[in-house]
Amino acid sequence: MNEVDVSKFMNGALDGYERIKLEDLPAETMMERMDRKFLASYSRIPDLLSGLQNHYNAIEAAGSVVAPYQTLYFDTEDF
Repeated sequence: MNEVDVSKFMNGALDGYERIKLEDLPAETMMERMDRKFLASYSRIPDLLSGLQNHYNAIEAAGSVVAPYQTLYFDTEDF
């Protein structure tokens, strides 16, 4: 899936979430935030996100709630 497809997919999965603009968040909120990352296949994401709308919001930054994410590993084949 390319970056455009991922963005469309994730925006669809987050349709039911209240969107809050990053600049509208109080500064102290950002000091208390905790990021969590989970590994899941794309097909499971809508199920995982459904029902959580009452507990979480989607933060919109630079006009999007989806941020590109890439990791570059410098490990050798034998670690």
